[in-house]
Amino acid sequence: MFQSFKDKKNLYFLALALLAPLAYHGLNSAFNHLFILSPLVDNKAVLTYVTENPMFLDAIFCALMIALVWPFYRMVQKDNQARGYGKARLSFTMKGLGQSFVIAMGVGGISAIWQMIARTLLTADETLSQSIQSFDATFAASPAPTAYFWSFLSVVLLGPIIEEMIFRGLTFSGLDRIWGGLVAALVSGLYFGFWHSNPMQIVYTAVMGIVLGLVYYATKNMWFPMVIHFINNLTSNLPPAIDNDVFYMGMLAVKVISILPMIYLVYRFVKNRKEI
Repeated sequence: MFQSFKDKKNLYFLALALLAPLAYHGLNSAFNHLFILSPLVDNKAVLTYVTENPMFLDAIFCALMIALVWPFYRMVQKDNQARGYGKARLSFTMKGLGQSFVIAMGVGGISAIWQMIARTLLTADETLSQSIQSFDATFAASPAPTAYFWSFLSVVLLGPIIEEMIFRGLTFSGLDRIWGGLVAALVSGLYFGFWHSNPMQIVYTAVMGIVLGLVYYATKNMWFPMVIHFINNLTSNLPPAIDNDVFYMGMLAVKVISILPMIYLVYRFVKNRKEI
């Protein structure tokens, strides 16, 4: 662990860790603002397509951000590896895929329980009630045939990639160099939660961020948190063919049952990491 504020490179990476998520929000606002001001908005066909496919712009933005963040991500990873710090401690195998599935389901179980509680507690306040409506609108299905394609790209595939590059690749790594992995997992996880800003999401995304941080701390293999993130988002953004009450209730049962195994697996990851 690197724990020195005297190393200027540590401070540079710490600044990058803290500013990268804020820059993402700022660039996202700028991207949407530029689109609104662009001549494309005057084109009826384009405007109709964007309206019918609400995640289209977000998918394009995520792809652009991956290209923008990648050089910074690789710079941090290469520097860590040069210091013997960033080498993966655990290979991602079929066993790792199974473990990732259980962890993703357990995180989803906590998310489901929190959403049930939140819908009871937050509806009493008008402002917080609006946050629930905003949350529901974000994940509402669109009747357009291509809507799920863009939703899948944005929410399930590209979103997790860029968020893991930023929060585990940059934020966790920058904090880890100063305070160590356990503190980095906690702080970057809480940052991940508040970064989502919607009160409906803050609690469960913070829990998810802490879990992903602990898994990354233990494995130093980005495949683990990324696949967990993929699976978690997929189960909340199911294809229309299986997005029905029967499948949803079955998935909900699996998620809730997986909470305790998830906690045990994360504990084992961290314990085995300390033994190594």
